[in-house]
Amino acid sequence: MIDDCTALILAGGASRRMGRDKTRIELHELQGRTLLQGCIDVMQPLFPRVLVSVAEFRDDIEVPQVYDEVALQGPLAGVCAGLKAIATPWIFVVAGDMPFLKPALIERLASFRGQGDAVVPLIDGFPQ
Repeated sequence: MIDDCTALILAGGASRRMGRDKTRIELHELQGRTLLQGCIDVMQPLFPRVLVSVAEFRDDIEVPQVYDEVALQGPLAGVCAGLKAIATPWIFVVAGDMPFLKPALIERLASFRGQGDAVVPLIDGFPQ
């Protein structure tokens, strides 16, 4: 358990290119669970608290939800809402359409806490 960190899952996007809320898509690989639920299921064993940032209340989410103060301002508004809601010194932020994250990767990223103000993975030199 990564005790000094809260997980924040961003699920407030409009999914304009998809045409529907992609976090609600069910996948066979997830035994019919949604992309968002798959992400929640990965995060819950790793963090003492998991929050989901949403545009408006969703009754299909069983973890606490936070809401953007200003609507339609993108993922940064969701991160700000999450930061206001946490009591831990660290926050792990992930998109709600990433249900196949590996716990070992999350724990590896968490191992770099304390070496700076943020831990951001680089792929081919580009921050993710």
